Amino acid sequence: MIRQRLLLSLSILLVVIGCSLPIGIDVSGPHLSPIPKRDIVFQVYTSWKDERSGELGFVNQDGSGKTIISPAREGYYKGYIVRAPFFINGIFGFLVNNVPYVRYGGLLTMFYQGEVLPCNFTLAWQPTPVGNNGLFMGKYLWDKDGGVVLFRPLESGCPSQNLWSAEEIQEMKVIHITGFHTREALLLTGRQAYVWDISERRFQHLAWLPKGCVGELSPDDRRLACLIKKPSESTFTTNILVQVWDMENHQMQRYHFIPAALIPNYTYPISVSWSPNSDALVYHRCIKPNMENPLACEEKGYDNLGIYIWDLETNEERLVTTGGVFPYWINWGSSP
Repeated sequence: MIRQRLLLSLSILLVVIGCSLPIGIDVSGPHLSPIPKRDIVFQVYTSWKDERSGELGFVNQDGSGKTIISPAREGYYKGYIVRAPFFINGIFGFLVNNVPYVRYGGLLTMFYQGEVLPCNFTLAWQPTPVGNNGLFMGKYLWDKDGGVVLFRPLESGCPSQNLWSAEEIQEMKVIHITGFHTREALLLTGRQAYVWDISERRFQHLAWLPKGCVGELSPDDRRLACLIKKPSESTFTTNILVQVWDMENHQMQRYHFIPAALIPNYTYPISVSWSPNSDALVYHRCIKPNMENPLACEEKGYDNLGIYIWDLETNEERLVTTGGVFPYWINWGSSP
């Protein structure tokens, strides 16, 4: 009965709304360019009181070409924290938030060929592409309410479609939603796991996925990195078990434990990002653990934070660079 009610309540007609509110940020100054084209983009770690907050780091996977830029110094986001940088379909974007103690989310800001796109969503996490037709998915926040929204940033007015309210998501015990890269469908994970087909508006239950999984699909949609939080004795760290599942044969291929994954006091918990060829993951963690508590950091400063790559083919982990959190592996392609 609960499942029938759930499917009935979620099989609502998609309501198309406009998103034409002003971006709210002065863009009369110089464009945010050029953007260094490196393999990995990350948030430079600072305390929330640090004047350098909001800087973005760019580095190649071999550690070369490390570059730091500050959108705030270019006159855009002075006083803002920049979160979740990404580059998808020729769009460079990130979330910005001027409330340092808020642990997640921000105003979606996107640049396309030097121009700021008109979307004005306040999202709880980085938006993800859905399919190959310029469709994006995000969880948005409106005051105390929220929900899941689909939007097309490159169309006039940034048209959007509301999918589910916060109440419906909570009823379904969903903790994470992400888009498939190759088809227009969403993966919902949490107490249960479902695939939602956008065109047919129907669910497929994935009973084989573990409960409590925060899932990140690989770019080829063949693998799922399933993040499961483990208890930590430290306030500032969490321990993450990463399971890599094969989406076709429903088998777990590999698993990897990330100890002492520091949670900065100005942003959301740990995440991973796939390489463009779907054979490696990048993430951050403490370099040196606490000698008395190996699952905690020795210290939570800049020098003890490292960005690591886990190669799924060799099962090896290697340090890329220091001083960064929440790295995102970027596929620049041939876009300008």
